[in-house]
Amino acid sequence: MPTKSRGAPSALPHANKGNALYRLGWFHEAHLHGAVKSFQRALELDEDNLPARNGLGVCLLELGDHAGAAVEFLRAVEQAPNEPDFRYNYAVACARQKRTDRAKTELAQLLDNHAGYEPARRALDLLNAPPARPDLWQAWTQGSDLRLALGIALLGAFALLVVLPIVYLAVPSIDGPALPWQYYVAALVVVAAALVLPAVRRLGIFGVELELGPPELGSAEAQLQPVFRQ
Repeated sequence: MPTKSRGAPSALPHANKGNALYRLGWFHEAHLHGAVKSFQRALELDEDNLPARNGLGVCLLELGDHAGAAVEFLRAVEQAPNEPDFRYNYAVACARQKRTDRAKTELAQLLDNHAGYEPARRALDLLNAPPARPDLWQAWTQGSDLRLALGIALLGAFALLVVLPIVYLAVPSIDGPALPWQYYVAALVVVAAALVLPAVRRLGIFGVELELGPPELGSAEAQLQPVFRQ
């Protein structure tokens, strides 16, 4: 076990605050940034605080800083090589970086030393499984309730836009055969939103963050979840 530095007692409140903010991070990303600062402060006071270092790595991973998370997890592994959670989290960070071969190597080595460590076994099975066919609905929702609601709203709007012309033709209008210009604007907005939504990486209160290219949140690497320790 690593020796505790003199700053260990004063580091504990910051580590505890980081733990609490991480839990709140499930509801808003700003709490994750606060957790990162708290864990960093705890490590400044006690660099041997392994739960704080692991918590920092988990928060960085959730925020998309996969390289930074890998650095923290690797430091935890170096400090406590016999703790399986840290090596598993390092493998998760490698997978998120698309370093799949390295992740598999780390998981296999972990299972050699800890044969009963089920998270590593499940992760290795997931990485070795053949890639699943892309799912457009999964690309739309990406596991988010907000994205799911938007996807359903878009489908409903699209269905309405398909039905409206039929109704319009079935019920003759005294204004002429042409649909009003608002209809075409609405159709354009719905189609554009449907095309853009799969490229949206993160939805927030103050805007959206776009990521060009095909969505990857449904990949095996992205399905691996780190272990958070208090």
